[in-house]
Amino acid sequence: MKLEDFAVHQKGYAFKSKDYIEDGVAVVRVSNLTTDSIETSDLKYVSDGIALDKSNFRLRYNDVVIATVGSWPKNPASVVGKVIKVPDNCEEFLLNQNAVRFRANSNDDNDQLFLYYLLKSKEFSDYIISTAQGSANQASITLKDIYAFNFQCPSRTERQFIAKNLSALDKKINLNRQTNQTLEQMAQTLFKSWFVDFDPVFDNLLMKLLAKADFNLEALNDSLDNLDFANDFPADFPDVLRHKAQLRLTALQAEAAAKNCDLAALFSESAHSSESAHSLVKSRSAESANSQDKSRSQDKSHSLDSAYSGVESHSEDNNIHRHFPSEFEFNQQLGWIPKGWVENTIDGLCKINPQSWTKKNSPETVKYVDLANAKNGSIGEVANYAFEDAPSRARRILQPHDTIIGVVRPANRSFAYVNEEGLTGSTGFTVVRANQENYRAFSYLSLTNEDCIKEFTRIADGAAYPAIKPEDVAKAECIYSSESILNEFEILVSAFMNKIATNEQQNEALTKLRDTLLPKLISGELSVDELSVDELSVSARKHPNSADVSDVSNVGPNVVFSESVESVANASLAVMTADPRLIE
Repeated sequence: MKLEDFAVHQKGYAFKSKDYIEDGVAVVRVSNLTTDSIETSDLKYVSDGIALDKSNFRLRYNDVVIATVGSWPKNPASVVGKVIKVPDNCEEFLLNQNAVRFRANSNDDNDQLFLYYLLKSKEFSDYIISTAQGSANQASITLKDIYAFNFQCPSRTERQFIAKNLSALDKKINLNRQTNQTLEQMAQTLFKSWFVDFDPVFDNLLMKLLAKADFNLEALNDSLDNLDFANDFPADFPDVLRHKAQLRLTALQAEAAAKNCDLAALFSESAHSSESAHSLVKSRSAESANSQDKSRSQDKSHSLDSAYSGVESHSEDNNIHRHFPSEFEFNQQLGWIPKGWVENTIDGLCKINPQSWTKKNSPETVKYVDLANAKNGSIGEVANYAFEDAPSRARRILQPHDTIIGVVRPANRSFAYVNEEGLTGSTGFTVVRANQENYRAFSYLSLTNEDCIKEFTRIADGAAYPAIKPEDVAKAECIYSSESILNEFEILVSAFMNKIATNEQQNEALTKLRDTLLPKLISGELSVDELSVDELSVSARKHPNSADVSDVSNVGPNVVFSESVESVANASLAVMTADPRLIE
């Protein structure tokens, strides 16, 4: 069957830049297309009037979009023929030129999903690249060639099976991504609490002031409620710290109310344990999730629960606050900081761009990470190349626990924490490698917090191609506390980082499975009947209940494919393990 007999299309509209406004109806450009979705951080907008006039170009959930202009395969992040599926938060957006929207003729939801997976197949990708034309730097494809694509159309039952189960794998992949974003936010929250807001120091300060006034622990609750900030603080205590201490006390009172305990309990030794730190980040992350778009609140809540599932902290310290001082001192560069802490720079704690490939030490192949593949803390799909065929920028040697910072357009937030062995980064990254284990998380979060990204954006040089230099990353200011504090911080945050790494490994396995199943199911090499499928389910014998999809060693070939995303993901991996044709 030809594609033109299965789907209808709508080309994007050439919206004029003069019509773009600050806020309105979003316009999706080719540059907003990711590997499989839409990046919403850099959208353009038009008025409601223009949107109404151009309503034919509106997108809806699960629309399939193909980029008709882009690069050649050596630059996979912007490759021509890129296929994405419109997510639910981009419904009603408008499609710009150089892209085409496709919808299944049948208007059936499963056929729409099947269409997406069909066009994501290697068969279609290879075909469409073979038809592309253009210069060395830009390629284009035509609607005529897209529509001419021939494929073997499976039966309705088989299309339903493909749509249902491959989309379940994608849902699990997306849930893992959302979970990782939440974990990243948790790590940033703890960093801000300790090294920006100095919460533990203010806690110790409040305790010290009360001790000077001879308040005992039993009377602490009433004493704090009646504390006179105008009179009880030292005369030389600066107003800015007085205000922050007042805010901290208010936060502690709110936390006590939420936990249904008194303030004395919060200042007890047990309340200052690592569990308290986890409670802080979870509560603040929940507040952030609740402030998001209500239409996605359920997914945010699910990702928050998933984030805490399997996170284990191995800190044995039952009183983290004992590592923190209770006084402040003025620093000419940083202002008021905890007493004994000193200013430092990243290159005082880390090596910058420590290793690179050369002709003498180059490997045969590389797994290449480009700037477009690193975003907000995580690395997306990587491209595999023979070294001699790899882009000339594929030179930075990456190791697990490295921080990579994109130096071009820092506002694009092309940074990540490396969790995988054997990666090679673009020279567009500055690679930061901690000198000690307890500097890893601290240096990463020092360079990727909102204030630092804003500063990199401010100092980026070049109007058309704004960029910072590796020296700017090296000399980024940070505050050094103590080895003991950094040890505790590394223990707590590494629990988040380990969970992120586990989710990334799981996604790699799920992606491999999906991409292996796809061509075999579409081509008929692997049929639904061979998987013991009766309509949309497989005859039940056994399936794993664990969220760890890698643990499928004891699962047989006949597995339940249920409505649960976790179950489908686990069951699909079980089928792959049981059938040698899927892992050839």
